[in-house]
Amino acid sequence: MSYKPKPHVSAALRHLRLSVIICAAALGACLLLHILVWAFVHYTDARWTEVKATDTPRDVVVVEPGASQSENTRSLSDPAHPVSQGRAAQTESPRSGAEPLTVRGRAATRAPADVNRVLSRNDSWFRSISSLSQTVGVVAALTLMLLMIQGVIVAGGANVPGVERAVTSTSWTIVIALLCLPLADVFVSLPFGGVFCSYASMTASSEAIRAGAPDAPTGMQFYGQHLLIPLVIFATLVIVTIRFHMGVEEGVIVTSMSELDEKLDREMSSIKFVATRAPRSVGALHRAMGDNADDVSPSLTRASRSPLPDPVDEPLSDEPPRRIKDPQTGKPMQRPI
Repeated sequence: MSYKPKPHVSAALRHLRLSVIICAAALGACLLLHILVWAFVHYTDARWTEVKATDTPRDVVVVEPGASQSENTRSLSDPAHPVSQGRAAQTESPRSGAEPLTVRGRAATRAPADVNRVLSRNDSWFRSISSLSQTVGVVAALTLMLLMIQGVIVAGGANVPGVERAVTSTSWTIVIALLCLPLADVFVSLPFGGVFCSYASMTASSEAIRAGAPDAPTGMQFYGQHLLIPLVIFATLVIVTIRFHMGVEEGVIVTSMSELDEKLDREMSSIKFVATRAPRSVGALHRAMGDNADDVSPSLTRASRSPLPDPVDEPLSDEPPRRIKDPQTGKPMQRPI
């Protein structure tokens, strides 16, 4: 028994199918954007800039409390306050009695911070793009999950064939939504912070990895969170969207010729032609088209090869032939006496 789609169910499934495609496309774009921002942050120094010296030489005045104005005016060559080409030189005076820095019982050396290396304007751009992708991605993941749940309810209630594919897609979409949520902001004890983590967490992890800090995340955790898992989610997203589309397709009424042609092609390809004997009409048609005699049915071959009776050889009657204008036959009728 073939399933006949209903108009109201078809309209609902068509709307849900279009909404699922839009949400899946938005989520996929956000995943790719997140990977792009992470690559710029971790593998380049685009978010940093260095303070450059000015070409105009200027005297530097250092004001000390309790000194006169003449004593406060110092030149650039003052060894007490070294300034080289507009950049502040880094000098460290170790404190007397200060204990050396130790990490887990071992002595550690800490490189002084470069005061001439500051955040550039690109950092604000990266922060804005990351925040936008995080917000849109989380909303798209939750919306996609709810839309697929609605699609399963509608297709299951209408007994649409292929609803099992929609159920499988919905199950995987729930997993995708949970992986995209920044659960570490709510559950601090979780080791996985979600794909769409904050920009501050991303930059902190990147700086810790590059500096080799003892509390830095492992390489598998860092690259898995920001690269491997987003790529796996993107591939899974494409698969579940296609399966959901196939699962609710039987419940959608075809309205365009292209969709009708595709549906007819699929139905014709699924039909198996099993014929043990060709009909006479098909055989005669092949014969008229000039096919070989071996391709025609054996019954048709025997019938075509049998000789037809010659009408000249058959006796017509015992009466002699008569003329056209003769009203009587050649043999007159015998009248009884």
